[in-house]
Amino acid sequence: MNYILDKNDLASALNSLNMIKDPTVSMDILNSTFAKNKRIEMLNFERVIMLMPHVQDMIDSKYETHNKAGLKSALNVLNAFKNQIIQIKKTAVMGGVDLAREDRLQKCEGVIEAFFQLSKSRSFLKSTERGGEISEIAITLKRQLFDFLNKTKAELA
Repeated sequence: MNYILDKNDLASALNSLNMIKDPTVSMDILNSTFAKNKRIEMLNFERVIMLMPHVQDMIDSKYETHNKAGLKSALNVLNAFKNQIIQIKKTAVMGGVDLAREDRLQKCEGVIEAFFQLSKSRSFLKSTERGGEISEIAITLKRQLFDFLNKTKAELA
């Protein structure tokens, strides 16, 4: 898996994670990349959407190490993309049809939906009450998710 990541082929790595379905491998990948705020530049909106189910699986896990990897990854990915998404949603259409903008908006909506689903998950909400470092990360993520979702939903009008 690290070989694929070293080749900067994140899409293949995420597809491999889907086929392997081993939470320990997912945790190792997240811990060596996004949980440590590394290789974030390899992500785009489509890859974030592909990544979020793995992040959710880690948060749903009964193991603290998995929870921490999922929460840190979600927080780092949110921080990397939130301003860009908010800006895209704020940008007004100058008239006419802008297919590229519509495509970007659709991808942004997918990322927003992925974070919305995370914010509503029972395991994420429970992690805010767990105590210790996991709780601290979860509370920080919850605040930032709340702010992000409010700003992006306000722009939907």
